[in-house]
Amino acid sequence: MGQLRRMAKVGVPLVLAISLAACGSGPKSGAKSGSKSGAKATTTTTTVPPTTTTIARATATTLTAAVNAYESGQGVKTSEYTINRLDTSGVDPTWALFTLLPASGETNFQGGYGFAHMTSGNWSVVGFGSSGVGCPPGATGNKVVPAKVLAGFHLTCETAGHT
Repeated sequence: MGQLRRMAKVGVPLVLAISLAACGSGPKSGAKSGSKSGAKATTTTTTVPPTTTTIARATATTLTAAVNAYESGQGVKTSEYTINRLDTSGVDPTWALFTLLPASGETNFQGGYGFAHMTSGNWSVVGFGSSGVGCPPGATGNKVVPAKVLAGFHLTCETAGHT
């Protein structure tokens, strides 16, 4: 059982990362099924298996609060999702990456990933979705994340039609 649990801890984030890279359409992440999104993606995000980082408990607490506040503002209850990954950038510690998965038994929440940025000592979510998050030109409500920060998280942006 312990071996299976360890494989799940490694395999689930890896499968999520690969799935997020391949997922370019569907409802807005963090939204209930059936919500409509008129935005057309012009970029994709390619992921590589993430590196593990350890963040201070106080930072994790404030980042979690920022993610929960963002999702609450989208009409999503904390009982509908779990925060699967929460890392600060090794390149610029004022940036953080997080991933959300549906809570056990939840069928109406589409997982995704996003970025939070700290300004004036406060964390806030600056982008969330399932594809191209943080990439230029930036969807409405999503801030473009500096390329060096994306690279530090093993993420890159590619403009549609270009490789």
